[in-house]
Amino acid sequence: MRIMITLTNIQIVRNYLYDSDLDLLNKLNFSECLLVCNKSTFEAVRKHVSNLTFDQQQKITILLIDYPQKNIWILRLFNAIFKSHISSKFALNKIFRSRSKNEITRTKLFVNLLIYFTTYKNKYTSWLLRHSYFKFFVLLEDFDLLLDYCDYDLAVTLSLTDDLDVYISMFAHKYNIKNIGTVRSWDNLTSHGLLRVKPDVFYCHSSSMADDLFRFQFFNPQNDLVEIGFSNWINFDRVSIIRNKSKTLNKKILYGSMGVYFNPSEIALIDYIYEIKSVLESNQVSLTVLMHPKFTLPVDVQKKYSDFVTFFSFKFDNFDESSSYSDYLEYLSQFDLILSSGSTLLLDACLINKNIAHVNFELTNVPFWESIKRYLDFREYYMKFMALSKTPLINSIEDLEAFFKLEYASTHQKTVEQDFASRYILGDKNQKSLMELIKCNVLR
Repeated sequence: MRIMITLTNIQIVRNYLYDSDLDLLNKLNFSECLLVCNKSTFEAVRKHVSNLTFDQQQKITILLIDYPQKNIWILRLFNAIFKSHISSKFALNKIFRSRSKNEITRTKLFVNLLIYFTTYKNKYTSWLLRHSYFKFFVLLEDFDLLLDYCDYDLAVTLSLTDDLDVYISMFAHKYNIKNIGTVRSWDNLTSHGLLRVKPDVFYCHSSSMADDLFRFQFFNPQNDLVEIGFSNWINFDRVSIIRNKSKTLNKKILYGSMGVYFNPSEIALIDYIYEIKSVLESNQVSLTVLMHPKFTLPVDVQKKYSDFVTFFSFKFDNFDESSSYSDYLEYLSQFDLILSSGSTLLLDACLINKNIAHVNFELTNVPFWESIKRYLDFREYYMKFMALSKTPLINSIEDLEAFFKLEYASTHQKTVEQDFASRYILGDKNQKSLMELIKCNVLR
């Protein structure tokens, strides 16, 4: 088969190419393969392909392209409307949060809210938008770089919230190339606005993603082809081994840092923990702060507390490292308790049934729309996860100190709830994988 695959996001490249548990190019059979990249991913993809066998390299073409530049202002206008045309609370939260952080003007706030409320749960405007967008794209006739590939069998678009993935999907529609599409992460269907295009087959990583697709993206379970599978970079066999090895208490606590951009009160929280470090030391508890790869804490903060707190960050975008998602889970398995204020770290910990808790208070005055408390008020994906996993809430300083004293019997491993939450949100290994779906659709 001849297949084109979009690799337009570093996270996608890391998961699908560099993660040894998936290794997409080695597991797919193809006669020709076009890898579509942008400037941020081209070098990483080229480096991976250069390590393949000579025979494999001969079958692969790497194409670096930009988003269409003709009539770019019209495309941007369309995109702005799509971003606000969604009925999720998360989208509303993002609009107000952007204004609170002065990332948009009052005029843009008004326009975004106008679009949001006038198109709220309106399937007719969503159809009109998608139809008009496709017609406009066809009129652009800006597919010159791709014309050599118009007779390919299949287009796989891995991040349909990204511009180039939409571009490739439009090209596939125009030239009747079968298109399997998905999004990068399990929260994208509530956080990135209305999808600009419907692929021939939408691949959901989980039942949760399918529910969001039907609820917020105006997909119809009777008319639209939707396949439910699982997050393809999860090695469930290895997860089971890690889970079985990680059930002993060892008095190690991990705090998942989201960075001051997402949690403005976070440095104050770490400062407070440092002040009461005697509580942890007297109970022989060690503390590690796992920082978000892209939103690490300032270096001076790390130095200030380095004699007591271990700071660490998984560099998932560092392609010289061979660590996989399973390696990351193995790292989490060494901790007895994992805390965070909204990070997907807690969902990851559910896979291996670790004790988890959500830190739901702040020590400084934070604007309403920037508060971590909005995760439980407006972010549907996180609200679902918290409810299904029955994650305990730490609502005060007193709660936090009790946890640090290891007085948290209420956070014992809730295997049944955590298993259900992880299967619902990350998918079930008994469902069809993306590779299986690709093979099935090519052979039809």
